[in-house]
Amino acid sequence: VALQLRVIIAPHDVSEANINRLMKSLPFQAIRLSELKNSANHPRVVIIDSIGILNILYPLGKVAYVGGGFGAGIHNTLEPIAHAKPVIFGPHYKRFPEAVDLIAEKAAWTIGNQNDLIAVLKNLSAPEERKRAGEVAFNYLSSHSGASHKITKYILESIPQNT
Repeated sequence: VALQLRVIIAPHDVSEANINRLMKSLPFQAIRLSELKNSANHPRVVIIDSIGILNILYPLGKVAYVGGGFGAGIHNTLEPIAHAKPVIFGPHYKRFPEAVDLIAEKAAWTIGNQNDLIAVLKNLSAPEERKRAGEVAFNYLSSHSGASHKITKYILESIPQNT
């Protein structure tokens, strides 16, 4: 079963040199986001060539692959789960409690290779599984919210009162 995917790649480095490198390295046609509105076709791969727009892009997706998991550790999982998206990342996630918890809750998956990725994407191609995982991810985030309030309260209660 072939997966028909549309992919948005959001690199950390959006310099002209890096975007050109990415475009040349892909084995299929990609388009820059800045050129998309001038394009008549509907490309399967879009490369983001600006910063600060992930909050607009996450709602458009169905699943998020969070990078960094094949290096020192994963990038931010909170942004996609705030938009109720199931999350996929590489094997170096164990220093991140939310990632460990999300995997245990079956709202996130870790992959080690291309075959793992294909298997997870096939599983998440079922709308009901994608919805379930996204809801679990969002509920996880909601149940762990309020840290700012708790910290502020603790600090204010710890300051001696001037009498």
